[in-house]
Amino acid sequence: MNRKRLLAGLLIVLSCPTVSIAHARLEAGQSGCAGPVLAAINAARGDPAAFARRLEREPATAARDEAIDFLLSHRSMPPLAPWAALDASADGHAADLGRRSRVSHVGADGSTLRDRTQRAGVWSMMVAEEISLGQDSEFGVAAQLIIDDGVAGAGHRADLFNPLLRNAGVGCAAHPAYGSVVVIDLSGDRLR
Repeated sequence: MNRKRLLAGLLIVLSCPTVSIAHARLEAGQSGCAGPVLAAINAARGDPAAFARRLEREPATAARDEAIDFLLSHRSMPPLAPWAALDASADGHAADLGRRSRVSHVGADGSTLRDRTQRAGVWSMMVAEEISLGQDSEFGVAAQLIIDDGVAGAGHRADLFNPLLRNAGVGCAAHPAYGSVVVIDLSGDRLR
């Protein structure tokens, strides 16, 4: 059964068993996860129809079908640019969530996404954060957030396809309750 929570005013997906894991493995807690996850998200942004065809191989659900319809009607977008400062912010939050076996957009020290991104040197008018749990492939992470099963308004998908969000950073860690946690921090144009 899928479980969802509304935490700190932001929606996060806790599990989405409709996404298969038969794709390349992520190494939770390793710095090498950022590239593959960002590549999967950028593949969906760059060729939504091709990503929709991959989703068609997943078990059929109403949320999956709705995501496929969205992708088939969406135009290609530029890729999210990797930003090391966003990687640092996302990696730190993923490590914190895994270490404390928590799921929240609020850090253990009470920090908000804006606090964490600014500490990492990210200055932007717009930031967003996505959290994926329980996935062990880059495709699984991207598909989970794009399908966004049970999330009103498909907020994760909306962020990933928001043309004003142009930069991304990814952090991965082991999570005692879910196996893995992947944090994706996004930002708009850099102010400095």
